[in-house]
Amino acid sequence: MNESDNDQWFHNMMVEYEEACAASPLAIQRFNPVIATDYGIPAALIYEHVYTRCQNNGLKEVAATLSMLGRHHPHLGRSALYQGLTTLVKGTLKCPSLLHRQWLCGGYLYSLSDPDLVDNQQQLHLFEVSVATQVGVLPALIYNRVQREHLLHLTGDPWAYPCECRRFVRLCRNRFPYASEKTIRRAVEILAGSGLMQKEEADGHYLWYPCEKAIARN
Repeated sequence: MNESDNDQWFHNMMVEYEEACAASPLAIQRFNPVIATDYGIPAALIYEHVYTRCQNNGLKEVAATLSMLGRHHPHLGRSALYQGLTTLVKGTLKCPSLLHRQWLCGGYLYSLSDPDLVDNQQQLHLFEVSVATQVGVLPALIYNRVQREHLLHLTGDPWAYPCECRRFVRLCRNRFPYASEKTIRRAVEILAGSGLMQKEEADGHYLWYPCEKAIARN
């Protein structure tokens, strides 16, 4: 193909993907927690995005732009997406590159550097896009966990409620190792402020409850 043909091919690929996203928007997003621990949550989400598109369409590489990723991940800012993508392509001091990037006239194509570097059988962490857009990814992850445990009515589960604040944060820290205790505390406060969780004081301790109104919504 000459340069003009390459530009048209890239443009067509982008249009087809945009139409597919518009026809079937994602309500739930997932990512590998191991990648999130080593590269950050935005990088983990972008990797899952590229990996899933390659797997579902039988492709070795896919086109992607920051604008496209922004529409797919409305809960992430452009700078977070750029940093996540750069980290995946360049790697870190301790971790190798996970994505290979190739320029093809009209834009970049991304492929997995080495599929064997990632355990794709790892249980993925998931959240609702609508909740993440409202309060952020980490609060949405915690909220999803709270919802799952309550809706399943798991008896004897350590996530039973009401849950003392320090214990709740400790449970979250164990569940989400890619987030610091300070970040988790801030995320829980955001959930309380948005009405998705509620906090009450009893005997000098704060207790966390899932908001009944929020549960009924689901």
